[in-house]
Amino acid sequence: MTMLNHGPPQTLMQLKSQIVAGDIVLSGALQKAAAVAFDAPDRIAFETRNLFAQRSGVAIQTVDRLSHQLGYRNFREFRNLFRDHLRKHPAHGDRAACTQRSAKPNSLGTPGRAVK
Repeated sequence: MTMLNHGPPQTLMQLKSQIVAGDIVLSGALQKAAAVAFDAPDRIAFETRNLFAQRSGVAIQTVDRLSHQLGYRNFREFRNLFRDHLRKHPAHGDRAACTQRSAKPNSLGTPGRAVK
């Protein structure tokens, strides 16, 4: 994982662009959890850390590591990024739009299946 020099990303778009550009590199389970978060921002915005870990198929410690490696103090700060995004862009929380990605690359820009 590349360390962030300017603090954590302040918007979801900043975070996505840093990952896609390779400025932030996540491995294995961290990438899996991040993809689940990006694929359903409306869900992570209101989930507990435990529920998000379970839905992502990773350990709670992995969720904590993801939050820390992205520059956030804890899962709550990471989750707030998604809450803020939904407040500013309510249409992005539309579940109908999320169901149309089975043949498309996941939201991290890598080919993959949609995560339910």
